[in-house]
Amino acid sequence: MDNSLRIENALRKLENIESLLKEIEANSRSSDAEVWHKDRAAIGGEKVNVGVRVNILTVGNVDNVKQEFTAEFFVIFSWKEPTLKGMQREDVVWEEHWDPRVLFANSVTIDSLLKKHYLIYEPNDEIPLVKMWMKVSGTFKENLELNDFPFDKQELTVKLMSDWPVDEMEFEKDMSIKDSIRTDTFTGDQEWELCKHVVSAPLYQPSELAGSHKTYPIYTISCHVKRKPGSSQSS
Repeated sequence: MDNSLRIENALRKLENIESLLKEIEANSRSSDAEVWHKDRAAIGGEKVNVGVRVNILTVGNVDNVKQEFTAEFFVIFSWKEPTLKGMQREDVVWEEHWDPRVLFANSVTIDSLLKKHYLIYEPNDEIPLVKMWMKVSGTFKENLELNDFPFDKQELTVKLMSDWPVDEMEFEKDMSIKDSIRTDTFTGDQEWELCKHVVSAPLYQPSELAGSHKTYPIYTISCHVKRKPGSSQSS
């Protein structure tokens, strides 16, 4: 066998291996839309701090029996992205770049999820800031505390998670703009009064409690409702 034939056979084997690896990756994804990205450590990058800001649009359907509630909200994630230095938004294929891989850990259903990306250059800084905007609507699980029924106050929480470990990524509160909640769109006002504040913060969970040798970022977004005097509904 001459050298040219050996080279041709070797290249064919490499193409087969590449095709097999792509097939394995595709079959391992939870959906066709999911894209895998190299971790920052693998490409010599630093840990990513992802800012989080939220605007709750509607809350409602607080179900005492199912221990569920519904919510619609905007959540904006922001992080510095050196790999996009010099690029403009219209040049970026977002599916091919790093993503915080956000999950809604206590969701029962996600009925709608819209996502947009923005690329912002701040004055005297050549490293752009990525803002990933999500509009989310869904039903979320909550362990309601009914010991004080019918004079109870409940915390309704949406729990965000990432499947990057905390040594590669962490959530942090975006302090540039205050979180907000609309009370005029509350749909549970026959039974509940919605408080006019949002409490959001990273949650640090030890790995032994997470059931894993690694710890993963968690961020909680909470609002509060108080049962109205005279209300005695149980569901």
